[in-house]
Amino acid sequence: MDWDTIFKITSAFGLSTGIGALIVVAASGWLGRVWANRIYEKDRERSMRILEELKLDSDKLIEELRKKSEMDIFVHSIQFEKEFNIYENLWKEITKLTYIVNSLRPFWDTQDISKMEIKNERINKLFDELREIGTMFEINRPFYAPEIHKSIRKLLDVCKREGTQFYSFDLNSDNYWDYRDKNLNEIDACLSEICDTIRARVWR
Repeated sequence: MDWDTIFKITSAFGLSTGIGALIVVAASGWLGRVWANRIYEKDRERSMRILEELKLDSDKLIEELRKKSEMDIFVHSIQFEKEFNIYENLWKEITKLTYIVNSLRPFWDTQDISKMEIKNERINKLFDELREIGTMFEINRPFYAPEIHKSIRKLLDVCKREGTQFYSFDLNSDNYWDYRDKNLNEIDACLSEICDTIRARVWR
């Protein structure tokens, strides 16, 4: 075998090997792209599925929060209306009560309060109103704010004390008018406290 034949055989082998390598490289690149595309599509589908699930969960959560918010607003409006009506009626009765208390023994009295029939008439009027407001107060006790409940209880106690002192104390006894003034000042303080507390709750 001469050198020319050897060269041709070697060249042919090298050429076939090079072409084969090129084919392998090309095939590898194509397969890599195919697998990469498949992996990408799978990841994209999985991501889209996760996003869709998150969207559904988010929509469900938003709907639940919306319903809860609507329910809270509804309950609050009912509570506010109930509380407002109670305070409105309470204030009317309190106003009537304080007028009666102030009328027990005014400085410029046109009647002779030394007469028992006049005393009895006034004290009966007072305790009738105290019973009425006391009944209303107890019926609606769960709906009163604690601070209002405390102030009303104090007001009723002072009104009872003024009624008792008016009925039992002699007009000419020591400190008769001083006790009256002290009681009426306490009543005014209770009224201011109740008024401020109701206003704060209604306009909060």
